[in-house]
Amino acid sequence: MHLFAIKMNKRALKYLTFLSTSLSVVSGIAGLLSIQNKTQAILAFAIMAALAICGLIFFLKFKRYNNGAAYLQDCINAIQSPSEEWVYHYVQNEAELRSIWRISQDLYQEDNVDYNTVLSWWKCYPAGIFILCRNSNIVGYFSMWPIKEATFKQISSGRRRERELKRQSIIGKDSTEQRPYWYITNIVVQKKYRKTDAIKTLLREALRKWVNEGNLADDVKLCAFGYSKEGKALIKGFGFHELKSADETADNLPLYVFTSTNQNINILVNRLTNNTIPN
Repeated sequence: MHLFAIKMNKRALKYLTFLSTSLSVVSGIAGLLSIQNKTQAILAFAIMAALAICGLIFFLKFKRYNNGAAYLQDCINAIQSPSEEWVYHYVQNEAELRSIWRISQDLYQEDNVDYNTVLSWWKCYPAGIFILCRNSNIVGYFSMWPIKEATFKQISSGRRRERELKRQSIIGKDSTEQRPYWYITNIVVQKKYRKTDAIKTLLREALRKWVNEGNLADDVKLCAFGYSKEGKALIKGFGFHELKSADETADNLPLYVFTSTNQNINILVNRLTNNTIPN
């Protein structure tokens, strides 16, 4: 898959494309009016129409390319699906949620968010936790929640702690509004599976579901705290950049942000399609 980036100002290039297409049409019409030979006029009209159609196609494709969510969707959907040995789905019931929470409790201990809070998040947005399984065992899970703009600003400023995230901060499943702001709470793979392709499979399929079913805004922003050395390496490798150091956040953890620029999307997709994801 060929991935590319355009450095020219997006708006300027869009208007340039529109202007050149318009000038082609105008000059073509003027040329037609000056042609006396009928055959030549028809040929000139056909050429003009072809140029206009090509310009329109380029304009529409460029417009989609500069829609971060649309470009991300195209790139993620182009990735091949994993083998049948993996089973993946959203958390389906409270028993699964409890199992996930216990794994998080073992990992994060006193830093873990209490179960009732996580339960309230999940009831508000059931697609927030994606599970990867193998032979009926939970291999890993990925948690990401659509949050309101005010909440995103509080988190990105370093003032909001993860455990302070309330149900009211999340855009619910029944809302029809687009979701530009997302908060990642977990990217977890059980230790014995960390040397396999489990992490790539988990992220690929979770993100595939997300781009197709998340009702994303044209441009999206993701944020996440770095809880461990491995976690920091992972999210930085996926195009996130550090926004706040640990000293600047209420949780005393570094905060990372991902914006849906074409460059960051290319980094993300390249990581999902090669073997350089940190273990």
